Amino acid sequence: MVDRPAGVGLERPGGVRVALVTGAATGIGRATAALLSSHGFHTFGTSRTPGQTSDPAVEMLPLEVGDQSLVRDCVGTVIDRTGRLDVLVNNVGGGIAGSVEETSLAEAQAVFEVNLWGAVRMTQAVLPTMRAQGGGRIIVMSFAADLVGLPFRGAYCASKFALESLFEALRFELVPTGIRVSIVKPGAVATPAADRVPRAATTLPAYRDARERATRMFDGAMRNGMPPERVARTVLRAATARRPRARYVVGPAGRSLYALQRIAPRPAVAAAVVHLLDRDK
Repeated sequence: MVDRPAGVGLERPGGVRVALVTGAATGIGRATAALLSSHGFHTFGTSRTPGQTSDPAVEMLPLEVGDQSLVRDCVGTVIDRTGRLDVLVNNVGGGIAGSVEETSLAEAQAVFEVNLWGAVRMTQAVLPTMRAQGGGRIIVMSFAADLVGLPFRGAYCASKFALESLFEALRFELVPTGIRVSIVKPGAVATPAADRVPRAATTLPAYRDARERATRMFDGAMRNGMPPERVARTVLRAATARRPRARYVVGPAGRSLYALQRIAPRPAVAAAVVHLLDRDK
């Protein structure tokens, strides 16, 4: 199925389309909010510190996706000001660097709280309005390596696996409503997030060398990744295509990795991961 050009497919005769982007202070969220605004959306962004934006056309709202009352207030503000909501972009996310053994349950749960349950809270909050208006778009941000549990990023990978499964179920459930769900799967993206990934509080000598190699590899990939504006353009397509895809894989590296997971034998993929961690030995 070929997407229609951006700006076609979510028309609203006589009115302005409304979008809400979580985590819009920096990186992908900031680029996405700015692009949606430039294409005619009345755009709201969210941040823990909502003053952080350089685009005066994007209205920033305070939000912590782990707080149900703040989620309710944020969505309520958008609806009160505009009377509708056409696009929700669940962009905010986080991770932790550490082996499964080093990562405490509290640390892992915190990752799930943002990446999975935060997206669920936001989605549940907007669905009644979207159903009442007869349609809308729910877009969630995942990552390209959806079939591989990356070492020392286990909690992050697990949260994204769960996110994709749950929102795929939601996509099927919403077919009769006119609300469409898309999952955006970028490869490495150059954002400040690379410098903010926390490390597990516990560190064990048994994992030290492999952990440091993996961390250098992941951090380097992010710092040298594609610009967030590229991902934003894909989000715009998902928001405006007449028949949006279920999944959008962004960037040549992301598409190669996504395809490799599906055509290479599972042992070959595992061997490639192990080789990366052992290459300096």
